Amino acid sequence: LRVGYLSGVYNHMYYKNRTPASVRDKTYQKHFEEGDVMALLNKAGATGDEDEKQQNSDKKKGIDVLLTCDWPEGYYKLYTPEQLPPTKTKPPPKAGSPVVAEIAMALAPRYHFAATEQCFHKLRP
Repeated sequence: LRVGYLSGVYNHMYYKNRTPASVRDKTYQKHFEEGDVMALLNKAGATGDEDEKQQNSDKKKGIDVLLTCDWPEGYYKLYTPEQLPPTKTKPPPKAGSPVVAEIAMALAPRYHFAATEQCFHKLRP
C-alpha cells in the first residue's frame, strides 16, 4: 500500500517563496511550498525526464491513497448543483487548491482524502 501525504494548505504567497529556515524551524508552517510538492511527486515516481522514467519503468508509479488538507480545485465541476456536498467554509467555485488538483492528476490515487471543507463526501467513480 503506497500512501502520500501533503501537510498544510495552498497559499500562493508562500508556494514559490521558500520560508527562511530560521522561521521554519521555530514555528509550524500551515502552508506547503513547491519543494514539498516536488518531494511528494519524486517519491511517487511522477516526475523526471523521459530517460529517467524509462530506466525506472519497472518501478510502481503513483500511490494508492492521497491525504491532503485541501480539496482539489474544480472538484465541484463533476456534479450538478443538487449533487454537490454541503461545504461550510467556501462556496464551491472558490474551494480547492490548483496544486492539489495537479498532484491528484499526476499521481492518480485510488483514494483521496481531503479535510478542509469540513464535510464528508464520496466522489462518484
